Amino acid sequence: MSQRYTPVEEQTTLAERGIYAVYVVVYGNSSTRTFQPKEMYESLLMGNTEEKSNTVNNVEMWINERIFAQLAEENFLFLQNEFGMKTQEKRTAECVCFKSSVTWVEIWFDKYSLSVEMGTNDGLYQASLWDILQLTSEEGRSASYMATDEEKLTKGLKLLSGYVKQYCNKALSGDIEFYKELQRIKEERNQEYAYKNRIISIEEQAKTAWDNQNYKEIIRLYRPILEHLSPLQKKRLEICMKKLR
Repeated sequence: MSQRYTPVEEQTTLAERGIYAVYVVVYGNSSTRTFQPKEMYESLLMGNTEEKSNTVNNVEMWINERIFAQLAEENFLFLQNEFGMKTQEKRTAECVCFKSSVTWVEIWFDKYSLSVEMGTNDGLYQASLWDILQLTSEEGRSASYMATDEEKLTKGLKLLSGYVKQYCNKALSGDIEFYKELQRIKEERNQEYAYKNRIISIEEQAKTAWDNQNYKEIIRLYRPILEHLSPLQKKRLEICMKKLR
């Protein structure tokens, strides 16, 4: 097996960018390929002389974008065959993009996590695979996948490509009504999330006011959300109102 080494200057740049690497460790006539995070990569660069020497003699470095791109294109081949999409020039090492005349799909490998985004070419609509699964599939399906080695990366890409093929036909075809429905559901979910956060914040302030016997403040906090108060909160509000009579 031929050896290829990357200059220290280039290695440092890669580490600073946080790009993960795949090391092919050679044992006689065999080799194993494993993903290593930035911290492990930098420890090899900054380690002692013996460590560096062993690394140079026994490890061939491969940037994972090469393997990731190949596996992503293989597992999402149906985008080309069924939707006329073509792979696009990569913007970053962590993304593989497909594009048709109407829509686009991006497969992301961010650190150890795989995810999928898609949208319309006019820029009006965009959705994640997670958004679409919330609308179209059973509960409990994960729209991301943790991949710490090539085997798990392959498994994750196969799983997510299966979800895209099964649940995303309307999105891939550029169905505007489907994207509008997704957008409506996302807005409702965001409003619900914001409201829940508001309720949590109110309760934290109310507990502080209760500890300080600031009954007027508790009444002020609880009045706008009367219909959402728990039995305990209603009891607390009742006590506060009696205290101020």
